Amino acid sequence: MARVAPSEQLRCELDDVLNGIDGDADPVERIGRLGARLILQQALEDELTEFLGRSRYERRGEPVAHRNGYEPRTSGRSSRPTRSRASACSTRSAAS
Repeated sequence: MARVAPSEQLRCELDDVLNGIDGDADPVERIGRLGARLILQQALEDELTEFLGRSRYERRGEPVAHRNGYEPRTSGRSSRPTRSRASACSTRSAAS
């Protein structure tokens, strides 16, 4: 099973909607939601990459922290909540 970044999964889902594969009669709202989720997800992944100083599956010296998968998050700033998958990152403590 290939490991795919959540942002890539959202890009594929958005491409399917844009190509009309999912069959929505009015895809405008779905495109807007997927676009917003993609922007948030990409920002979270970029921030984690910058914090760790390395990209996904890249190894460099002693790690600052580890990527520990993703936790589902909900943002309730619109008429309906928007879901994203925030990176779970654990930092290494000075004692370890």
